[in-house]
Amino acid sequence: MARILILLCLLAGCSTLAPSRVWDPHSEVLTGSSASLIAGRAPNAQVTLRAIVTRSAKGTAHGLGVIVARRDLNYPKITALKSFGKALPYRKLDRHRIGTLRAEIGVIPLTPSLFRTFADTGIQFRIYGKRGQYDVQAPARLFREALAQSARRNGPT
Repeated sequence: MARILILLCLLAGCSTLAPSRVWDPHSEVLTGSSASLIAGRAPNAQVTLRAIVTRSAKGTAHGLGVIVARRDLNYPKITALKSFGKALPYRKLDRHRIGTLRAEIGVIPLTPSLFRTFADTGIQFRIYGKRGQYDVQAPARLFREALAQSARRNGPT
């Protein structure tokens, strides 16, 4: 299931800025994702977030996709994520160029109950990296959008 979340996180991160629902008939996996949100900016960097829910016959996975992109010659290197001093789990998925930006793409895997809690409260956290830190807020609407997109029935629309 973790591989499915990773694959679909990349897919959702590269799709439109609006909330989306993607059905893959080959793997029979449904991905619901929120709109992309630019959640943090610095003079030479930005942080983009996207809440994601995947459903398949093997189960359901929830996560918050994180993209840190820099405009200079250095790739970002995320070392930790913390919310009010508590470490958040983070899995780096990829580092690559997006146009003139250099980006690290990762996911914060979440339990279903924590994802639903964030759908009510949102979450604030800090991203620590080798080249700086970013204060980020993921509003509750991101998580609600992903839940709404994934709640529709499986299969093609």
